[in-house]
This record gives sequence, C-alpha cells and structure tokens, in this order.
Amino acid sequence: MALLLTIVFCVFLRVGFSCNVSCNCSKNGTTLGYYWKEYFGDIPHDAVKGGTDKNGNPTYIGQVYSKEYELLPATIYYGCLTATASAYNKRLEFAKNIKILCSHDQSTVSWVATKNEETPLLTNCHLVVGGSEVGQTLNIGRVNHNGRTVFRVLLARFFGTIPNDALPGSLDEEGDVTFIGQVYIKEHELLSGTLYRGCSKIYTSAHAFVLTPDKNIKALCTNKPYKFKWKVTRVRELHKLTNCHLVIGGSEVGLTVYIGRTFYNGITLVGKVFQDDASNAGLWIPGNNQRIDDFEVLTYNC
Repeated sequence: MALLLTIVFCVFLRVGFSCNVSCNCSKNGTTLGYYWKEYFGDIPHDAVKGGTDKNGNPTYIGQVYSKEYELLPATIYYGCLTATASAYNKRLEFAKNIKILCSHDQSTVSWVATKNEETPLLTNCHLVVGGSEVGQTLNIGRVNHNGRTVFRVLLARFFGTIPNDALPGSLDEEGDVTFIGQVYIKEHELLSGTLYRGCSKIYTSAHAFVLTPDKNIKALCTNKPYKFKWKVTRVRELHKLTNCHLVIGGSEVGLTVYIGRTFYNGITLVGKVFQDDASNAGLWIPGNNQRIDDFEVLTYNC
C-alpha cells in the first residue's frame, strides 16, 4: 500500500534546551533513531520485531490512540489488520489509529533485561516511549507468557537532528523552513502543529488555547515529498477535492482533523482543518480564535 510506505510520523524528541515559539534556539537538538508509521495491515520492511506468537511467527510493536484510553503500546500480529493492547485490566483490540514502530538502523534498538526497581540504573540509554496512560509516560517492555512474547524495556540511541525526510510545512518570519508536527495531549487529543528547527516544542492550539508542549511530539516524514501538494480550498468545500487523499493530522473532540495552513501576521502557520460536516468546519490556527474560511489543505497523491 503506497500510503503506508510514504507517510510517516517520526518521533520528534529533543533534549537540552527550551525556547519560545519564534525559536531563536540552539540548532543542536537531537532526535531518535526510531519512528512510528501509520499501519493499515501491511508490515513495512523497517518495522521493529517485538517477539513471536505461540506459533513462532514474528510480532511487531504497535501504538494505538483511543480517546478513552489515551495512547497505548500494542502488539501487531503478522497478517492482522488490528492491534491488541490493554488498559485497566482489559484486553483491547483496535482497528484504526494504529502506528507501527520502525527504524532504518535497527542496530540502535535493543532489548535489555531488567526489573522494576532496576530500570533507573539504565543510564546512558533512552527508554523507547510507547505512549501515555492516566497522564503517565509508558515505555515498551516484553515478557514471555504462555509461549508467546507479550509487550509490557526497549532502548534506542540518540542521533541526528530533524529527520532529513521531514516534510516542510512553510517558512517562518526569518525565512527558515518549518515542519509539520503532531502532538498527543491527554486533555486535547491528537493535534497537528508547526515545528521549528532547533526548537524542542511544537506550536499548536486547542479550544482557543495556544499550546507549546515539549513531549509526545512527532514530525511528518516521507520518502516521496513530490506526492504531497497544498491545495487551495475553503470552508465546506473539502469534498470537491476528488481523487485526493487529505492527510490526517489527528483527532479533536472525537473528530478527524486534517492538516491546513494559511498566511497570518506575516508568516505561514500550520493548523487543523475540521471536515465539512463539522459545526466548526474550516481551518483553525494558534493565536487566532476565529475560523479561517480560505486556506490550503495538505493532500497526498492528488
């Protein structure tokens, strides 16, 4: 499936500095050697294997978003369209909002045996973040249970800066390229926003609030940037973009949101676009508590 192979939300995690959104920041931030791809049933070639099932077949590491249960690590079984996770002592199966853990250099990812009380001793290592539950960060672990590997610490090394395959979003007021991000915030769900090179935060908004969180951030990446186009449109006319895939940016108030942008106060800002039949249809950007009727929306293979 072409979409699976080209659209990636890479994990975007930086350390060692803070900044304002205008971002006169140090350029020495680092990102991780792993990333999450949208999962539609096909296992990508760079997927990280997590273990085996009871028949000895490989399993893979997933992540699922649910408004009710937040952002959960999960198991993906080869040949299955769904991902299996657990929350509050419940076994859960998800058929949408699934990502699969991948790495282009799997030598940077390794499993390390540990115990609960010894996990803090794993210094000089990065514990792979699998999600968030009850406001707490979840890492990824595994154990052999009844003849199969169940995920319940996975380590990765830091390297690089913003991924070189990150998709540009626009330019800031200084003419520097910005990028398209996605962030999970428990109170506001899964939001799209703007990333600035050298900055640890994402610039986004929800319910009239400007937000600049610095964790649970991903950057939109692709190995086929020419497949993406910004298409001029306006409120309640998304349906006219036939034969186009609108790139999904996340979810808010239980509704799917797409990725849009507009020129505002001298800069181009990335924001969220609600679908035509929503009461708040149109583009919403940080710093402007009014719907924007005319805007560009990000499309794929259009």
